Amino acid sequence: MRSSFASHPWLRSQLQRSAASACSNIAEGFSRFNPKEFARFLNISNGSLSEVLDHLDTAVSLGLVSTDEQASMASLARRSRAASAKLIRYLRTAKLPS
Repeated sequence: MRSSFASHPWLRSQLQRSAASACSNIAEGFSRFNPKEFARFLNISNGSLSEVLDHLDTAVSLGLVSTDEQASMASLARRSRAASAKLIRYLRTAKLPS
């Protein structure tokens, strides 16, 4: 953790929680072994990734991260959302495993 976040514990907490939530929802959805349920959890995960993007913008505006750092992290979040969206499209038509 960067020391500058020490003066903004609320943002640090929100950023950590939204990033962890994205990962946790993917894992929970996958463990359901049901395509439609997995898609539902991926949608929730995408919402958490959107929160990450918003918190990164806030971190830039507060001078906690540089725009280059924000761009790099935001790119990963957007790529994750895009990959999830493609998987969601597939899962909506997938059948339950036999």
